Amino acid sequence: MIKRITFLRITMLCTVILGLLFSNTTYAAYNHQLQPPWRSTYKTATFKVQNTFGSTTKSQIVDAMMEWNNVIPKQFLYKSSVETTSTWPADDGVKTITKNYYGVDSFIGNTSVYYSSIDGLAVSADVMVNISHPFANSAQYGKHDVQSVITHELGHVLAVDHTFVATIPMDTMYSDPNTGNPFSLNSTIL
Repeated sequence: MIKRITFLRITMLCTVILGLLFSNTTYAAYNHQLQPPWRSTYKTATFKVQNTFGSTTKSQIVDAMMEWNNVIPKQFLYKSSVETTSTWPADDGVKTITKNYYGVDSFIGNTSVYYSSIDGLAVSADVMVNISHPFANSAQYGKHDVQSVITHELGHVLAVDHTFVATIPMDTMYSDPNTGNPFSLNSTIL
């Protein structure tokens, strides 16, 4: 019994030490250049946000954009002062962040990036939030944190892929975020 307790203490101590050693690590995926997938002529990606989002959610969308802008080489993501009434993404050259009911058996958030058939570079993107799932503007048990989902989806706009390693706190690009556990770029990746 004493050996087992000692082993557990040593294991926990090693876990804490490793966590401290690697907590300030910046992963290459979060310092990537914007080319590809975006054309060099794009100075910014300005999104029209659906007009039915509340003011708190709109502020959190801006906060999510700023989180990414703080870790990429230039300020790239912005919220337009012009809103959209669209509730559905469209390959129309207008970058949008919208919400709609897509069903509980469907995604939580989804990003569609549209590419040119000529050069293969991104020309537009739409972020969709599936409000068939429960959302909140803060960490609440059983609900998805809006800012966390938007931050995750904007990562896809920037061509950052999923990670499949669950961490605590949750990594921004984890592919299956738990409800009630907000995650941001300030968690384990920076």
